[in-house]
Amino acid sequence: MFDLSKKLMSTSMAMILVFFTIMVSSCGGGSSSSSNTGIGGDNSSTTKISGTAATGAPIEGTVSLIDANGVSVMVTILADGSFEIDIEGMEAPFMLQALDTASTAYFSYADGAGTVNITPLTSLAIFMSAGNTDPSVLFSDWENQLGEIGAAELETNAQIIYANLSSQMADNDVDPQDFDIFSEVFSADGTGIDGVLDVIEVIFGDAGIIITEGTDGVAFDIDIDLSEIDFENGVLDAGDVDGVEAGNWTLVVSVDGIDVTINNVQAPDDVNGVSNAFDELNPADSGISNVEVIMVENTSTRKIFTVNYTVTVQELNIPVSATYTYTLN
Repeated sequence: MFDLSKKLMSTSMAMILVFFTIMVSSCGGGSSSSSNTGIGGDNSSTTKISGTAATGAPIEGTVSLIDANGVSVMVTILADGSFEIDIEGMEAPFMLQALDTASTAYFSYADGAGTVNITPLTSLAIFMSAGNTDPSVLFSDWENQLGEIGAAELETNAQIIYANLSSQMADNDVDPQDFDIFSEVFSADGTGIDGVLDVIEVIFGDAGIIITEGTDGVAFDIDIDLSEIDFENGVLDAGDVDGVEAGNWTLVVSVDGIDVTINNVQAPDDVNGVSNAFDELNPADSGISNVEVIMVENTSTRKIFTVNYTVTVQELNIPVSATYTYTLN
């Protein structure tokens, strides 16, 4: 079933990263770039995907990977839960399945080479991002189903998972602000995120999502208040992003109570500077349309813009509003 409330939250959370890129690009006159491949896969210098397949204990079985053209490869999981797959000549995005000796399947996703883990939590993030579709359905027809999920949705739904597991993560010294269930390197040794996996069981399907810990079962809260965990609030400098020309303004991008601060950027002179940045986006790729830019304040030391627009996600047209505040250093 498709959860509209989840989509509204997911879109607002994920799109702040788009806002950041758009606005920084408009200030510096260029678009940012990075070698990081996003969800699953974090190293463009290799042609291999490697990671850990674990439920707390290492998964005993095989990992199968399928690429965007339906080409697949299978390897055996090592005793410590690690695996490695050569993807040279294959086309992203990839979906992965770990199948244990009892024929229980776990799933993951990667849009490039590097570290990719397979756990019950990566399976859950895929289930949520695909509108509560069984991940096995996607995997069995990946070349035709790959458009059902994307990196931004997976990242946002991972954050919802972290919020629901905040106490377990804290107990195991896992910081949700600096963690990625898909690409974080870990060992199946009972510490860190593996310690979290050791004490929980994740159940999802038509009846919803349940996370059990011992004999206790707690309904998964898809609408959990993410403001209690500072996932996206962060501070960057213009020099941290390729192609951004430095300036003497600080930019704060705000969406739904989530802030990203970018220090030492240039500020646009007026609404045209903001509008032009949005106009440069390809709507077919970005899903952004109906952009309206309003200058709320314009002084020699402070500029505030409100940007209203529509973002299309899986055929839903969702209105979003962002605020850009520039303050002269």
